[in-house]
Amino acid sequence: MKATKDLDYALYWEAPSPLQAAPTISYTTPAGTVQAPTSMSAVRAARTVTALGGDRRTLTLTAGDDSQYLIGPTTGRAFLITAGDGVFAVTVDRLEGTTAILADVLPRGLSLTASAELRWAGYAYTIPAAHTGTRGVLAWRISYTATATPTNEPVGAQGTVQIVRHPFATGVSSSSLIAQMPQMGDMIPRRQQDLEPQVTAALEELALRIREHIGPEQTEDDIFNPHVFAPAHKYLAAQLVYEMSAQSDLADRAGERAADLLERALRQLVLDTDDDGLIDANEIDVRRAGGSPTDVRGVFSLPTIEPTAGEREIAQQFPRWRGMQH
Repeated sequence: MKATKDLDYALYWEAPSPLQAAPTISYTTPAGTVQAPTSMSAVRAARTVTALGGDRRTLTLTAGDDSQYLIGPTTGRAFLITAGDGVFAVTVDRLEGTTAILADVLPRGLSLTASAELRWAGYAYTIPAAHTGTRGVLAWRISYTATATPTNEPVGAQGTVQIVRHPFATGVSSSSLIAQMPQMGDMIPRRQQDLEPQVTAALEELALRIREHIGPEQTEDDIFNPHVFAPAHKYLAAQLVYEMSAQSDLADRAGERAADLLERALRQLVLDTDDDGLIDANEIDVRRAGGSPTDVRGVFSLPTIEPTAGEREIAQQFPRWRGMQH
């Protein structure tokens, strides 16, 4: 997770199971400010389910709001809580009026003899800009009590948010990927609305590769012109899509193309080498190429000490071109 310095940050978290009540979040900012436990908000209100369609995917609900984009594998995860058949983890693919369509078919043993509840798994909390004013790591902890916990013991989850000046982003989206590679549009998995999950995964891989080249002093978030990596990002995303569809030859070709475009982009970096947030003259076209900066390098400078007479004699008897070459 990354947050932009001095801006609000909406932290999104999914519960692993239905909760007895809204979870609470506490955190410590890089500046040392401690936020006491505060309740998080459910991403949307639960809906009552009155019937299950014959396809075992369509649910009839009580009246309520439409999808509001809270659908699909990213934000559409929910729980179907029944009176007699237990709890089912589901993904809402479509929500309109009183109808919800699930991504997968429910088990045949399920019989809604009484009303059930459709409860979204997501919860959110907005970290205010006043708490993102210092760069560094913000450590958070979420405490919750699951409905299925016999002894009602609270449990927790924890993680971090990296606060940076400019989170690394190339501007590539699912739509821009498909615009350049129209064939990708026919390869969207059935359970996805678009290729955004693959684009996001490719961005994470791209960031890891960039870190291998720019060294430990800077990260991908110190790059002022991340858009130069957009072509490499697109081909990395295409590689993931081809791998997912078992088209290994096309995946290999896309990977090779991505590596080549990455090398080209690394030769035209605008990198904040002095960590002042400003573009200085010596930070334009900072060239990075050829593997990690920590790789071992040989010493190629000429010796400063004259060779002895014995060394000259050996050099005459065994010139370089006759030496052992590998």
